[in-house]
Amino acid sequence: MKRLYSILTLLIIFAEFVSAQVTLQIQAPNVTEVGRRIRVSYVANTQDVDDIQVGDFPGFNVLYGPSTSSSSSFSMINGKTTQSSSMTFTYMLVAKEEGKFTIPAATIKVDGKSYKSGSIS
Repeated sequence: MKRLYSILTLLIIFAEFVSAQVTLQIQAPNVTEVGRRIRVSYVANTQDVDDIQVGDFPGFNVLYGPSTSSSSSFSMINGKTTQSSSMTFTYMLVAKEEGKFTIPAATIKVDGKSYKSGSIS
């Protein structure tokens, strides 16, 4: 019986993992000052990212990037399992001049498929 329970639990975990939709979100402040550093992060809800492509950052100098980090978690509470993982690509920018600028969208490749984030102003 324990073996059947273990197999069913693994199948449920696998089914949730396979059915998860890949997303890519952008995180950046809405306002900054000329000469002040800002952090722009693109966060994918998977660690299986093969490649990332980001356009230019008009109006900004890129100090460094992309710096990558990853995280994952797994929990089982009262028989319910939850698993999540993410990969973050971070850029450090400095505004060159005053104005309204757009932080560009990024595109990642996961298992040969492309996924695109939004852009923000």
